[in-house]
Amino acid sequence: MSSIHAVRAKKWETNAFLAEWFANAIVYCQTKEGKKAFQTWLIQEYGRENARQRLLDCQKPPRKKYGLPAFGNHKLFNCAAVDFGISDEAMQAYHLFTASTNTCVPPRIKPAPKRRRGESSREWLARRHDALLAGCKIPDVDWRIARALAISEFDKAKDTFEMWHTDINFFLEAIRNRAPTTLINPEIILRPGQEDIHRMDYAFRASLHGVTLSYMTWGHSADVFEELDRRGLVSTSAIERAYKHDPALMWRLVACLCRISYLEGHLWERFTEIMSWSEYYRPYFKRYRTPNGSSRVEINRSYLKQRGGYRTPLDNVIIEAIDTDANTQPAFFDNVLKCLDENPAEAAKFSSEAYQEMGDIAIVKEFKAQMLDSAFGRRLSEYAASKDEQCLQDPNFLSISTFVDPLSEKSKTADAAVIGPARPNKPVREKKPYQV
Repeated sequence: MSSIHAVRAKKWETNAFLAEWFANAIVYCQTKEGKKAFQTWLIQEYGRENARQRLLDCQKPPRKKYGLPAFGNHKLFNCAAVDFGISDEAMQAYHLFTASTNTCVPPRIKPAPKRRRGESSREWLARRHDALLAGCKIPDVDWRIARALAISEFDKAKDTFEMWHTDINFFLEAIRNRAPTTLINPEIILRPGQEDIHRMDYAFRASLHGVTLSYMTWGHSADVFEELDRRGLVSTSAIERAYKHDPALMWRLVACLCRISYLEGHLWERFTEIMSWSEYYRPYFKRYRTPNGSSRVEINRSYLKQRGGYRTPLDNVIIEAIDTDANTQPAFFDNVLKCLDENPAEAAKFSSEAYQEMGDIAIVKEFKAQMLDSAFGRRLSEYAASKDEQCLQDPNFLSISTFVDPLSEKSKTADAAVIGPARPNKPVREKKPYQV
């Protein structure tokens, strides 16, 4: 790396890889192509109205901030923004854009990090994120770990369903615990005596949807690993050769990526509801549902200003991440663990339910990092994208990716949905409906 990046890195108290990445992002986002790509990304991430406001924020003049505590990466972004002559908002947005789209990344020359024996998903994700920001190569998929995660989580989802089916007290306790954090429509709150009933109803539907989504996601992934084992496909190269000659296998692998991403979004939304309702953080947020039923968690800026800003580094990390429009998830576990290492007493700000949700999110994120955010995942995504134009003509696509089997008689006569094709060489198991 050139000396200018090393000089900037020393000045900004970071590493030369990140300094070069920042510089590349500034250059690219000021080109015609880069401006268009950046604006398109903003609209996709935040919606047209919020994207317009963020573009206005990016046009603010640079401002050197003195006396600010170095919470999170605020000091880093401010130092870089002032040197480049742009606003902090622009520097943060450009970096998030290039990180999300894998654009302008300098060559990664350091060896990829490896997961340590006994390391939790949260610890591994934090260390992995730190290593990638330091210029390490992206770890490739570890099929042994990915398979173990899928099978373990599928067993957990099955056990939860079974407990709900057989133990009414266990089921009701789960719903009662979920109800207080659940957001409900504002018109319901206006009806005296109805709020608690509707919270239980919302909690029931949200919980059932969540465990069903988990069962579907992990069950599909476990089936895929069963098929890979049955066919003797144990290495990345062997799996890549196989899916290029077998469209059904390719779409089954793609479905793993899509479903785990959807599950991640669902769990994160649930975590924001739980964390924003915690006793300590509740005043910092405005929580509501929009007329179309979408949940919203927004920072209560007036309360934050009244408190004189963030009180601790952990407050900064949590509050900025929980906001519905935030895009700070990639660094979340890294930042949280660093804050707790500096001040372990702050762990009391998390409820047991919040810790449980963070654990579930960490496992999903680790599986996603293995399957999607890896060299294998990126090659698979690119290969699948090249087949987009032919996908609707592929009989495997709809049955695997959308649960609609266009070849079945039911689909032809009645818009019936089926849960994918039967497992090869195995009888289809009779599925009994769960009754509560």
